Amino acid sequence: MDFSAPFGFPFKDQNWFQKLLIAGLITLIPIIGLLYLLGWGLEITRQIIFGEPIVIPETDFGKFLTRGLKAFVISLVYSIPAMILQVPNGIANVMVESSANSSDPSTALVGGIMALSVCTGLLNMVYSLALAFILPAIYGLFLVNNEEISAGFKFGEIFSLAKKAPVAFLLALVGYMIGSMISGLGVIACIIGLIVTIPYGILIMSHFYGQAYVEASKVQ
Repeated sequence: MDFSAPFGFPFKDQNWFQKLLIAGLITLIPIIGLLYLLGWGLEITRQIIFGEPIVIPETDFGKFLTRGLKAFVISLVYSIPAMILQVPNGIANVMVESSANSSDPSTALVGGIMALSVCTGLLNMVYSLALAFILPAIYGLFLVNNEEISAGFKFGEIFSLAKKAPVAFLLALVGYMIGSMISGLGVIACIIGLIVTIPYGILIMSHFYGQAYVEASKVQ
């Protein structure tokens, strides 16, 4: 697995800035833009999985929006446990605020809720990392199965792929984190910077997804 390739491949395209700029501008469209960007980025994952030349995708609004919507549905379902784990934290905030405004605060109850909030917060962090770890398998299976939403929930195949190449999936997780940080670096240059760094970060993550899936697929 080539750890440096995801960071440098976009700049091999002579029109890299134009393509990133267009993708970034589309991202400014509320909700639809982010769905498009997800589908656009997964084109890199697909290219790697199918052994095609790795090229920054041209604009194809319908195709990438549809793919992004399907991928979002998959990720949304996987996010349900994380949403549930956030409930105690919300209750804790309400309880703390209520107790602060009350003349007879229920310290024991608030303390219990706060402890539960901390525990569920830790569980949420572990679950989020585990989910990010298996994303290459989830998105890879989605792409190789005619982009069917159900393919993203083939749990047996997902865990099997992750077990076959744990190092590759771990490197993809690290790449995911780095890509996320790079996406946010555009804040330094305000909106103009984000328009370029967000799609660049997506390309990095998508490249790692493709590499990890291919590595796992090689193992019999």
